[in-house]
Amino acid sequence: MVNTQAIESRRELNAIYEVSKTLATSLDVTKTFREALNYLLHAFDWRRAFVVLSEPDGRLNGLCAVGLTREEQQRLQFQTNEGIVGRVFTNGIQVLVPDVRVEPLFLNRTGGSDQTPGVPVAMLVTPIRADRSTIGVLAVDCLNPEEKRGFANDLQLLKMVATLMGQAVLLHRTVSVANDNLHSEVRRLQKGLVRPGKQLPQVVGTSTPMQEVFTQVHKVAPTRTTVLLRGESGTGKEVIARALHNLSTRKNEVFVSVNCAALSESLLESELFGHEKGAFTGAQATRKGRFELSHGGTLFLDEIGEISTAFQAKLLRVLQEREFERVGGGTPVKVDVRLILATNRNLERMVKAGEFRADLYYRINVVSIQLPPLRERREDIPAMAQHFLERFNRENAHIPSSAPAPCVC
Repeated sequence: MVNTQAIESRRELNAIYEVSKTLATSLDVTKTFREALNYLLHAFDWRRAFVVLSEPDGRLNGLCAVGLTREEQQRLQFQTNEGIVGRVFTNGIQVLVPDVRVEPLFLNRTGGSDQTPGVPVAMLVTPIRADRSTIGVLAVDCLNPEEKRGFANDLQLLKMVATLMGQAVLLHRTVSVANDNLHSEVRRLQKGLVRPGKQLPQVVGTSTPMQEVFTQVHKVAPTRTTVLLRGESGTGKEVIARALHNLSTRKNEVFVSVNCAALSESLLESELFGHEKGAFTGAQATRKGRFELSHGGTLFLDEIGEISTAFQAKLLRVLQEREFERVGGGTPVKVDVRLILATNRNLERMVKAGEFRADLYYRINVVSIQLPPLRERREDIPAMAQHFLERFNRENAHIPSSAPAPCVC
């Protein structure tokens, strides 16, 4: 005999797994909530579902819905304590209505009871809570012929789903606040930038875009702030990184550069964190990683957008704790390193696509310097040509004066 209870429990467990996996794919709660609701409606005998969240003015506004038309979704607005949804939000208690047609609190705002005349429609409503307060409401409805269906399992499942949604909303709001704070700090730093006109060693540029870069470099170089250099390949990110190091209080310490795109994940971990003797085949001695080697100085991580999501988590821990463990080791190693990172990728787009961790993005994007390509600063070409000509002459001082002059194109 088939154990129907075990089958139902497994189906509910699979549903919770799928919902949690969906909610973790992105910080866009509107998108992930809709996908989760769409899955639940297909997996269970539910007809329609929606989520409303509280606004600062106290009203409840629709965040997303499945099974409703666009016009019906626009009517998902409630006052607290208004109708079934408002009461659930105010009281924080789940509600089951076996037949909405005979429930005086049912507002029928979206016409849910009009679509199947003569067939009872049940409504299941549960509060969404986060940080010890109710922040919204999750509601579903389904057909309830002859009012014989039991909804105990459905209510329990909805309660777990609402808990996951509450944590997702809380994370979204926390990240948004942190992002706003970081942007405010960046704007504060930018307002205090030194006046343009300064130059950087080994960097040629008199154009306005490059003067803006020089200004930012002179401002942030003396600080301990993590810097993210952004721009296309060939815009001189490593040169700017060395300039930041040379203008900092760490200029007499080591500058270490690592191209993250040139190494596989396992090699990159060993390269950055080092390894213990016997950690893997060929590890015949303990070896320090680049983090240890750059202790007291500056570590430049180029192509940071190319690292895997698994390694992103390891890098985030180092940035947060300023310590790590060598591959094959168990002893934490503390380091004092100033980090400069670079990428030619669109990290914001990667975060939305789930390819780059949002928490790591906000950790490294403290001060961002955009390096313009040469096509956007053509007025620098004559100065660059002169620079390379002079360097060529210095390096080839032994060439007889009768030799033809080098051509810089």
